[in-house]
Amino acid sequence: MALKSQSLTLTTIFLFSFHNFYVLAQTCPYPISFSGEDCGNTVVTAPGCKTTVSVRLTNVPANQQNIVQIRSLPTGATLSYHVSSPADLNRLASSNLGAFSVDVMAIFEWVPDLSNAGRTYSTALYIPDRNCASNCNFELSVQKCRYCLQNRDSLDTLAALFGRHWTQIWSSNLDMLSPDNITSAPAEGPMAGAIALGNTYRSRLGDTWRSLSVRFGIPVALLQRLNPDLTRDDGPSSAGGFVDGADLFAATQAKASLICIMPETCPMYRPPVPGISW
Repeated sequence: MALKSQSLTLTTIFLFSFHNFYVLAQTCPYPISFSGEDCGNTVVTAPGCKTTVSVRLTNVPANQQNIVQIRSLPTGATLSYHVSSPADLNRLASSNLGAFSVDVMAIFEWVPDLSNAGRTYSTALYIPDRNCASNCNFELSVQKCRYCLQNRDSLDTLAALFGRHWTQIWSSNLDMLSPDNITSAPAEGPMAGAIALGNTYRSRLGDTWRSLSVRFGIPVALLQRLNPDLTRDDGPSSAGGFVDGADLFAATQAKASLICIMPETCPMYRPPVPGISW
C-alpha cells in the first residue's frame, strides 16, 4: 500500500512539473508591448507623400531592439529604432548593461510612388516567436489621382511629368484660387502637400482602355500609368498585364476602384483618332 502511494505521489509530481514546464514553454520570452495611434488603423497616403508611422515599444531588452521585426515591408520603405530617454541612452553606453529594459520608438518611413497608387498594403510590427501575441498591425492605403508636391514644384513642372497642360491639373483643384499659388493642399498629416492630378471615373460595362482614351482625350499609356492597380494579378503591370475589355469593368467592381483620368481640356491637343473629329 505504501509502495502504491509513493508511486502515485511521484506520478503527481512528474505531471505537475511537466505542466509547469509546458506553461513556461508557452510563455513569450519578451514582454514587449506595442502602442501607437496608427496601430489597428489605416494610414491614407498618396504618391510622393512622406509617410511616417511611429510605434512605441516598451520593455525591450537592452541592445535587442532588432527582436521586433516588420512583416510585408513595401519596396523602398525603411524601419529604424530610436532610444529617446537620456537615462536609457546613458545605460546603453555603459559597459555593464545588466538585464534592464528600455523604451524604443520604431519609426516606419515610406514615400510611395505612382506605381503604388490605388493599392493597399497590410504590414505589421511583431515578435517572431509563436508564443508572442503582441504586435502592431496597420494598413497603408495609397490614393489614386493624388500627388504630393515636391520642393520647387509648380503646375508646369507637374504637368510636364505626365505630358499634360497645367490647366488640366488646375481645373481639378477647385480650391486652388491661383495657379501661381498652389497652397490648397493639406498642410499636415500623411497627405500634406497632396493635390489632385485629375478626376476619378466609375467604369461602366463595355469600357476599354481605348474607349476611355477616345472619350477623354488621354493616351492609353497615361491612363494605365495612373491606374497601376488594374492589373490581372494584383502585381506590377509588367507581370500580368493590364485588364481590358469586360475585365476592366469587373476589376473596378471587385476592387471597389475608380479610374483616374486626366482629361484633355483643349480639343486642339487631343490625340488624333481615325474617323473622329473634335
